[in-house]
Amino acid sequence: MKKVLQQKNWTLIGFVLFLVCMVPVFFLDNPRQVGTFWAFIAALAATVFVVAYGLLANWRRNPDGTRNQAGQHLMTFTVVIGAVMWLVVASRFGLIPLEWAPFLSYGIYLAVAFLLIWRLILLIVVQVRARRKRRAKAADGHR
Repeated sequence: MKKVLQQKNWTLIGFVLFLVCMVPVFFLDNPRQVGTFWAFIAALAATVFVVAYGLLANWRRNPDGTRNQAGQHLMTFTVVIGAVMWLVVASRFGLIPLEWAPFLSYGIYLAVAFLLIWRLILLIVVQVRARRKRRAKAADGHR
């Protein structure tokens, strides 16, 4: 196994991880339980990430003092994904009243749409800046 990890055979590593992830299928009675299990794992992973990232990284500001938009987006995205996964787990255990379901769905859809639009804006802004820098370098090189 150590030799495989040193070779970085990601296809094999991914396949082994897939097989490991299939283990709960054999121990749980139905697919709904397996889905709940993985929703719980995802919610837990998102929560641990948010706490660790919040404590260990300067995700609000870049070293030069400017706003770290990518770091803020990553934190917000993970918070929303974690909230969605916790809602899935809570609903599977009947902890959320059915009357709330439409409003929670609206909130989830709104949060995900907001994040995806934010991500698109970040992509466009970064690409435009990179293109401007390349053009400025090219113009300086031709003088």
